[in-house]
Amino acid sequence: MKNEKYSLMDDFANLVGASNKSTSKISLNESIEIAYKEILGEIIPKVKVTEIAQGLHNGPIPYNDEDLAYAVALNFFKNKDYIDSLKDQQLMARMRLLQSINAQKVNPLLARCFEDVLYKQYK
Repeated sequence: MKNEKYSLMDDFANLVGASNKSTSKISLNESIEIAYKEILGEIIPKVKVTEIAQGLHNGPIPYNDEDLAYAVALNFFKNKDYIDSLKDQQLMARMRLLQSINAQKVNPLLARCFEDVLYKQYK
Protein backbone atom coordinates (compact mmCIF):
# COMPACT_ATOMS: atom_id res chain seq x y z
CA MET A 1 0.00 0.00 0.00
CA LYS A 2 1.34 3.41 -0.94
CA ASN A 3 1.74 6.30 1.43
CA GLU A 4 -1.37 8.50 1.59
CA LYS A 5 0.66 11.48 0.41
CA TYR A 6 1.94 9.60 -2.64
CA SER A 7 0.54 10.97 -5.90
CA LEU A 8 0.81 10.72 -9.65
CA MET A 9 3.11 13.73 -9.43
CA ASP A 10 5.55 11.49 -7.54
CA ASP A 11 5.50 9.02 -10.45
CA PHE A 12 6.09 11.87 -12.91
CA ALA A 13 8.94 13.28 -10.80
CA ASN A 14 10.59 9.86 -10.67
CA LEU A 15 10.19 9.39 -14.42
CA VAL A 16 11.53 12.84 -15.28
CA GLY A 17 14.30 12.50 -12.73
CA ALA A 18 15.41 9.21 -14.24
CA SER A 19 15.64 10.77 -17.69
CA ASN A 20 17.52 13.81 -16.38
CA LYS A 21 20.25 11.99 -14.46
CA SER A 22 22.72 12.50 -17.29
CA THR A 23 22.04 16.22 -17.63
CA SER A 24 24.29 18.91 -16.30
CA LYS A 25 23.55 20.74 -13.08
CA ILE A 26 20.64 23.09 -13.48
CA SER A 27 21.21 26.80 -13.74
CA LEU A 28 18.10 28.61 -12.58
CA ASN A 29 19.27 31.84 -14.22
CA GLU A 30 19.92 30.07 -17.53
CA SER A 31 16.43 28.54 -17.45
CA ILE A 32 14.90 31.94 -16.75
CA GLU A 33 16.78 33.50 -19.67
CA ILE A 34 15.74 30.71 -22.05
CA ALA A 35 12.09 30.98 -21.02
CA TYR A 36 12.01 34.78 -20.99
CA LYS A 37 13.96 35.55 -24.18
CA GLU A 38 13.85 32.51 -26.42
CA ILE A 39 10.52 30.84 -25.67
CA LEU A 40 8.33 33.73 -24.52
CA GLY A 41 10.02 36.36 -26.72
CA GLU A 42 10.32 38.90 -23.86
CA ILE A 43 6.54 39.39 -23.96
CA ILE A 44 5.93 38.37 -20.34
CA PRO A 45 7.61 40.54 -17.68
CA LYS A 46 10.83 38.91 -16.50
CA VAL A 47 9.78 39.23 -12.87
CA LYS A 48 6.77 36.98 -13.55
CA VAL A 49 8.92 34.46 -15.42
CA THR A 50 11.40 34.45 -12.53
CA GLU A 51 8.65 33.91 -9.96
CA ILE A 52 7.30 30.83 -11.77
CA ALA A 53 10.81 29.49 -12.41
CA GLN A 54 11.77 29.75 -8.75
CA GLY A 55 8.60 27.99 -7.68
CA LEU A 56 9.12 25.11 -10.10
CA HIS A 57 12.83 24.91 -9.33
CA ASN A 58 12.03 24.51 -5.63
CA GLY A 59 9.33 21.92 -6.33
CA PRO A 60 9.49 18.12 -6.38
CA ILE A 61 10.35 17.64 -10.07
CA PRO A 62 14.04 17.56 -11.02
CA TYR A 63 14.47 19.64 -14.17
CA ASN A 64 17.37 20.32 -16.49
CA ASP A 65 17.76 23.87 -17.88
CA GLU A 66 15.66 23.30 -20.99
CA ASP A 67 12.93 21.37 -19.20
CA LEU A 68 12.55 24.06 -16.58
CA ALA A 69 12.42 26.78 -19.25
CA TYR A 70 9.64 24.98 -21.14
CA ALA A 71 7.73 24.21 -17.94
CA VAL A 72 7.89 27.90 -16.99
CA ALA A 73 6.77 29.03 -20.45
CA LEU A 74 3.94 26.52 -20.44
CA ASN A 75 2.46 28.26 -17.40
CA PHE A 76 2.03 31.41 -19.48
CA PHE A 77 0.99 29.80 -22.76
CA LYS A 78 -1.88 27.97 -21.06
CA ASN A 79 -2.98 30.98 -19.01
CA LYS A 80 -6.08 32.53 -20.63
CA ASP A 81 -4.86 36.01 -19.62
CA TYR A 82 -1.88 35.70 -21.99
CA ILE A 83 -3.38 33.90 -24.98
CA ASP A 84 -3.80 37.04 -27.08
CA SER A 85 -0.36 38.45 -26.32
CA LEU A 86 1.38 35.11 -26.99
CA LYS A 87 -0.56 34.03 -30.09
CA ASP A 88 2.25 34.96 -32.49
CA GLN A 89 5.06 33.90 -30.18
CA GLN A 90 3.67 30.38 -29.80
CA LEU A 91 4.83 29.60 -33.35
CA MET A 92 8.39 30.59 -32.50
CA ALA A 93 8.21 28.60 -29.27
CA ARG A 94 7.08 25.51 -31.15
CA MET A 95 9.93 25.86 -33.65
CA ARG A 96 12.39 26.20 -30.80
CA LEU A 97 10.87 23.13 -29.14
CA LEU A 98 11.49 21.14 -32.31
CA GLN A 99 15.15 22.18 -32.21
CA SER A 100 15.37 21.16 -28.53
CA ILE A 101 13.78 17.78 -29.30
CA ASN A 102 16.19 17.16 -32.19
CA ALA A 103 19.14 18.07 -29.95
CA GLN A 104 17.72 15.83 -27.19
CA LYS A 105 17.80 18.73 -24.73
CA VAL A 106 14.19 18.41 -23.53
CA ASN A 107 12.33 15.53 -21.91
CA PRO A 108 10.06 13.92 -24.54
CA LEU A 109 7.09 13.78 -22.13
CA LEU A 110 7.39 17.48 -21.34
CA ALA A 111 7.82 18.29 -25.03
CA ARG A 112 4.65 16.37 -25.87
CA CYS A 113 2.72 18.13 -23.11
CA PHE A 114 4.00 21.52 -24.28
CA GLU A 115 3.01 20.85 -27.90
CA ASP A 116 -0.39 19.44 -26.92
CA VAL A 117 -1.25 22.49 -24.81
CA LEU A 118 -0.14 24.95 -27.50
CA TYR A 119 -2.06 23.05 -30.15
CA LYS A 120 -5.26 23.14 -28.08
CA GLN A 121 -4.91 26.78 -27.07
CA TYR A 122 -3.76 28.27 -30.37
CA LYS A 123 -5.32 26.09 -33.13
